[in-house]
Formats: sequence, C-alpha cells, structure tokens
Amino acid sequence: MAFCLPATGSAEQAKSEKLQVQFGILLENGNPIAGSVACTIGKSCRLLERRDLDLRLKLDWERGYLVKELRLRCPDDCAFSNEDTIVKFRDNGEFDFYKVRSGIPTLLVIRPKQKLGRIMLTFSETERSASVAPRRESHL
Repeated sequence: MAFCLPATGSAEQAKSEKLQVQFGILLENGNPIAGSVACTIGKSCRLLERRDLDLRLKLDWERGYLVKELRLRCPDDCAFSNEDTIVKFRDNGEFDFYKVRSGIPTLLVIRPKQKLGRIMLTFSETERSASVAPRRESHL
C-alpha cells in the first residue's frame, strides 16, 4: 500500500523565510560588539561592516538542512581556525579568528596563531518556522 504525503511548503516559500541572528564579537584588542539582524534565507546578509572587520552570513537549504555560511574579511589578512575566510555550519556557532601570515612559506615551523577575536552566533525564528526544511512528497 502506498501513501502520498503532500508537500507543506515550496522552495520559494522557504527562501522568503527569515531568521533573527544575534551576534557577539569579542575582539582581543578592542571593545566587544553585539547586534541583531533579520536575515532572509537564500540571500547574503551583512552582520557587520567596519574598517577593521566585515562579516557576512548566508543561509540556505542544502539536502534538507539549513546551512549557514559565515564570511570574514579584514584589512590585514585574517581567517578562521580552518585557515579560510569562510566557515559553514548548521547550528549556533562560536568561531575564533586569527591573523594570517602572508608571504612565501619557508621551513615547517610550528608558530602560535595570533588570535584577533571570537564570533558568537545564535539564531531564532522571525516570521515562520525556518528550522525545518519544507517536506517533499514521500511515498511509503
């Protein structure tokens, strides 16, 4: 016996949903920064734009999960602990970021990274529930 469950939403409806993003940034050499932004799923949203730090967040559905992509930009080279300026994650997040040494690598020497700060993010719903992707038709 087969049952067909109707879809409860479409991709277009999911893309118009918003999440409230609360963020905190603890700088090693500066005052803490906090804020809140409503971000639309499927679009890039700017969390912070300053001379010394630019943060953008993109929310999108991938394989039925809401994936968050955080982009970091500094006037001096900086990166997350993965040594990239982009990090993807699914839940709330805490990410340290560091000064990146530019130039030609020489000998393999272990050097401590110079930490610049920590970014903390939490998410909550604003309009409709965005914590679950729209269900697709399924046949049992």
